[in-house]
Amino acid sequence: MSETYSQEEKDFAKQNNISKSYARKILTGEITLDQVREKIRLQNQPIRNKGLKYLLKHLKFQTHFVFILYNGQAEGVVKKVRKYDLHIEEKNTPNPRRIKKLDIKYFYKAEAQHEIEDLMKIKPALRQAGLLPVLERPERFQLNPALLDSFFKQKKTVKITMRGGEIFRGVLRWTSDYESKLQLSEKAAVVFFHHALFDLISGS
Repeated sequence: MSETYSQEEKDFAKQNNISKSYARKILTGEITLDQVREKIRLQNQPIRNKGLKYLLKHLKFQTHFVFILYNGQAEGVVKKVRKYDLHIEEKNTPNPRRIKKLDIKYFYKAEAQHEIEDLMKIKPALRQAGLLPVLERPERFQLNPALLDSFFKQKKTVKITMRGGEIFRGVLRWTSDYESKLQLSEKAAVVFFHHALFDLISGS
């Protein structure tokens, strides 16, 4: 049985060049027009890596994430995904915050924050060094894609050390050209940006 839509929903859909189902969700306050346009934009561009696909999925579900930066952290819902930055809607802020991907070391679902903090180890000397983002690719940690893929396929335990001194152990859930997801426990995982790595080795 096909959906029936009100004239208001039909007119709104036509006016904004969106589907009637999206129009209904906007008019009932379930989602905003900007969120719909961002979702359509991402759906219409090619998925070049799993990191983008992951963010696209959670854009739809309005997942709350914690983003660990070199100079602090941000917590909120991803509103836009661009090539070099993300737009995050934080609590009690009128406008989304634009964060450069290069400034993000890793991120995770907010609901897993306490468990992730318990599982994380710190390398004191590296933390005290206060390393900054590396702009030039040749100066970054040179990750071996073949080795990373081998760890992933063999489901080996991996130990990663971030430039802020954070250390995590887990199994790679997926990898891409720019970021990878490390499963730390049944419910806790971090997505880390390769550009923020200090080291990655077999953790077994």
